[in-house]
Amino acid sequence: MSETILVLDDLTLAREESLTQQFPKDNFLFRTQKTVTPADIEQATVIWGNLPPEKLGDKLKNLKWVQLCSAGYELYSPLGVLPEKTSLTNARGTYGLTVAEHTLETTMMMMRKLNLYYQNQLAGTWKKEGKIKSIYGSKVGILGLGDLGQNIAERFSALGSEIVGFYKNDTKDFPFVSEVRSIDNFSDKLADIDVLILCVPAMTSNYHLIDENLLKKMKSDAILVNMARGTVVDLEALCNHLEATPSFSAILDVTEPEPLPDGHRAWDLSNILITPHVAGGFELPATIDFYVELARTNLLNFKNNRPLKNSVIEGK
Repeated sequence: MSETILVLDDLTLAREESLTQQFPKDNFLFRTQKTVTPADIEQATVIWGNLPPEKLGDKLKNLKWVQLCSAGYELYSPLGVLPEKTSLTNARGTYGLTVAEHTLETTMMMMRKLNLYYQNQLAGTWKKEGKIKSIYGSKVGILGLGDLGQNIAERFSALGSEIVGFYKNDTKDFPFVSEVRSIDNFSDKLADIDVLILCVPAMTSNYHLIDENLLKKMKSDAILVNMARGTVVDLEALCNHLEATPSFSAILDVTEPEPLPDGHRAWDLSNILITPHVAGGFELPATIDFYVELARTNLLNFKNNRPLKNSVIEGK
């Protein structure tokens, strides 16, 4: 049976041709968020990409399966967002490389005070900024050991870091992780951690997980890295801590609110590095390749009535 597949990601012509050649009986609609029309959405039996949830719903009688281009799916899983019989899969496993490299590179930037040297360059100032740190020998705590956490552990471990992983099950072993501890008791270990990297999902239980009390338990010269969701960190408490403890630093790829408004005091702090939620985007071409390969595999599974990878909701 042929499918009408609405692809919302900006693919190269070569990728589009590869898909149409592999699935010649299917009708591919290659669109972007700006060019997609209501008619495109209504006729689609399959959607690849993240349409705004308000454009979905029970009115889409033809829709059988949605392949998200994100690992997060919390906006699409509530009852009523998708038609009752529609399957939902996420893109877990496609962003590990790009998020891990972003995390490693920004952490090294802060450790070597390159953020300060860049500010000096802009000011035309030749000035040494004192002692720096090394990834080698540092104790790195990773909160959450899913695909992102494991990819980050691999890169930091390769450069000589000791990895302490925090996971829901402290009896499970992970490659590149020296010690696995229960995520429920991670605060007990904070005093020993040089770099704390957040890779946990957006859940009610994780709202403002990093608050004033936990920040005070960390080393005074530690680095906090948020690659999770902005809601995991109490940003006001973090700003207070950064102002009171200049030796402490933070790296945020996500914020609450997001985008971070003009005039927010976080922009003016010298011991924080902010990027606009780009660590896990499609800016790295390899990430698009990983995503298309996942979607391609799942389309084969879908057409042959096999289980879908990364299933979140199984359609009826």
